[in-house]
Amino acid sequence: MTSKKADKNPSILFGVTSFQSLKLLGRIPSRLAEMGFDVHVVADNKSNQVPESLAGCRLHHLRMVRTPSPLEDALSLLRWIILIAKIKPALVSIGTPKAALLGIVASWFLRVPIRVYMLRGLRLETTSGALLKVLYLLEVAIAKCSTEIIAVSDSLRQAYCLLGVAPWSKVAVLGHGSSHGVDTEHFNPKRWKNWVPDHPQLLEALSLGRPIIGFVGRLSIDKGLQSLVTTRAMLCQRKIDHEFVVIGTNEVGHSVTDQLYVGDRPPIFLGEVNDIAPYYPMLNLLLLPSRREGFPNVVIEAAASGVPSITTNVTGARDSVVDGVTGLISEASDDLAFAEVVLAALQNPAATIRMGRDARRRAIQLFDESTVTKFHADFYQQRFDRTS
Repeated sequence: MTSKKADKNPSILFGVTSFQSLKLLGRIPSRLAEMGFDVHVVADNKSNQVPESLAGCRLHHLRMVRTPSPLEDALSLLRWIILIAKIKPALVSIGTPKAALLGIVASWFLRVPIRVYMLRGLRLETTSGALLKVLYLLEVAIAKCSTEIIAVSDSLRQAYCLLGVAPWSKVAVLGHGSSHGVDTEHFNPKRWKNWVPDHPQLLEALSLGRPIIGFVGRLSIDKGLQSLVTTRAMLCQRKIDHEFVVIGTNEVGHSVTDQLYVGDRPPIFLGEVNDIAPYYPMLNLLLLPSRREGFPNVVIEAAASGVPSITTNVTGARDSVVDGVTGLISEASDDLAFAEVVLAALQNPAATIRMGRDARRRAIQLFDESTVTKFHADFYQQRFDRTS
């Protein structure tokens, strides 16, 4: 960026719905701040904590609720309008469903010149009936109020445009996809080779060389919980020695996840952890039998850690793995087929190790955080150059 433009100090506003979603921005806002932009970030962040990754940015708390609530949403829309009118950004980049709807509409109302919708997934892909129609109309509204759309994967762009939500010319994928990439040094398995988990069952599995398979993320129906249940049952029935680990939040309740308790050894639920990086190298396989994705960050985190993933052929997920090279892809609608793929992988550890090495190589080449950040920073810089 030239010094002349830096003197103007143009404003960019990024928005997500919740504090937890700030991690989806990676270091992109911080990089733009380093380039001389006045960067603002909006989220429902009651704590007013500023993540280290957002150094140099101004963080604004704006109340939003994730579930539909006409009154709350109307109040949040008003808050968006007031905040945007105060900041007067030349460009907004907003993603996650509720923030995108409210922030993009507010930006359109105030005629912000550049309005970028960060498309990170399509919730409507796993809905039906009246809800499907409502979600479709909301996507159309966001698309019409945006000047440009960034999809985080090629298959997401394809699905979105084939639905007729927006024309192909309006939707772009930067690089090979991903919303912010992965810190391939932090997720380097060598960094954590001497790390010891504070969990007796994990320590036992590691000391005995027992295969460890795991799920990372929000445990829910959309993430393929039934495939995990079927996989666990098959492995236990066929007496395949393994440890099953779940890291993340349980969104379905114990009455559902109790189905994972089969065999002599119960699954290990670790819940949310402060830093996921040390846990990946313990895994032989990451399992993500998702029903819908935008581009799964957990897969490239695992890949950077030298761990192959088994996922499904749904939108977004199929972009994250090269089938048979960096992991394996199964049919999303066939729980038994997914379990068979996991079984075959566990019975061929040499191939699993090879896929893990190739997965890390691909993560470094295509999805390193610095590479993805540059794609995004260049995109926003070019938009300013065109309008200046």
